[in-house]
Amino acid sequence: MPRSFPAEVDLAKITFADGAAEKKEYTIQVVTPLFGGGVEAGKNDPDMLIRAASIRGHLRFWWRATRGAEYSSVDKMRAAESDIWGSTEKPSEIGVRVKIENNGKVFANGQPAYALFPFQENRRLNKPAKTGIEGIKFTLTLTYPKEWARWHEVEIALWAWVNFGGIGARTRRGCGALFCAGLAFRKFSLPKKYRLLLGKEKTSATTAWNDIIEIYKSFRQAPHGRNGSQGRSLWNEPDAIRKITGKTSKRHQENFPAKPAQTVFPRAEFGLPIIFHFKDQREGDPGDTELLPFIKDGSADRMSSPLILKPLALDNNKFVPAALLLNDHPLEKVILKKSGTETPFPVRLPAAAYDKSPLKNRAPNGSALAGALAGFRKFLTGKENNFTEVTP
Repeated sequence: MPRSFPAEVDLAKITFADGAAEKKEYTIQVVTPLFGGGVEAGKNDPDMLIRAASIRGHLRFWWRATRGAEYSSVDKMRAAESDIWGSTEKPSEIGVRVKIENNGKVFANGQPAYALFPFQENRRLNKPAKTGIEGIKFTLTLTYPKEWARWHEVEIALWAWVNFGGIGARTRRGCGALFCAGLAFRKFSLPKKYRLLLGKEKTSATTAWNDIIEIYKSFRQAPHGRNGSQGRSLWNEPDAIRKITGKTSKRHQENFPAKPAQTVFPRAEFGLPIIFHFKDQREGDPGDTELLPFIKDGSADRMSSPLILKPLALDNNKFVPAALLLNDHPLEKVILKKSGTETPFPVRLPAAAYDKSPLKNRAPNGSALAGALAGFRKFLTGKENNFTEVTP
């Protein structure tokens, strides 16, 4: 690895009417390992570790997330977005430059494994393990027109990206998390209707990250999502796939999730696609299937998770395990590819689900349906985890 990375200057050529520009600089630390971020997906780029173009994309997303709801139509939002971030017809008003101050070192820990599983070795698929880098520090420089009225919108997007986003791959599960002293949490209010749930303060990003990921794992897997004595999932998806395909091993002929909701896929709300692989295929269980979001004219390739889990850096040099639920259109139905049917299936369970369901008694007040996102929110704020919900 080279001793220093070259600074990257954004290629957008910015011109101002009076030739004057403002400049803001931010020193940013990457407090959890960075995976990917280069031209090739999932891989670090040794010559350009953090790219200005990537940061521009993140800022653009968080501008939409924090400001988009204020516009009465998509066309009006896109017009405002073009004014700030540019379009095919006009250059951006924002210049972005990155200078690496600390190259960091190779991340060799591998924890929390539940968040890092896409980077782990997979012998079945003949995929080697991928490495990350920890301890990176960089200076971000933004330039914009002098006395520009829209700078405040950019600053809010920057604040949201630093606190709730990240850099590289798998940022919604805490990789590439950031800290900037000048943009630390509690500087701005949250976007309306977003839900932020915070745990107890920790002294390190690693501890806070492990805490929130272990809680998420507990909800999806053992002890809350899996039967300890039999090792079988308590969620609907495995037996739903068995029912849809008509295939099941002798060991699983007695369906776990009893009526009324076997063909429901609640964990789709956490993000798609999901690939289901049954280890007992040779004994009669279904082959690999893939769950995709259903749209009006068919299916989409993926759906980013509306749930962000990460260590949130505070302005007192401490960290808290955090879960942010983005205000997105709720997923209603999914398609199960390679299952022999194109029928769309629902993602939410009747509130009176079977007794062992991880969503039992976790439906929103007054709702007839229990969803995985709402269930996880109740799981976090319950006595076992005691998270606090922060509202705007």
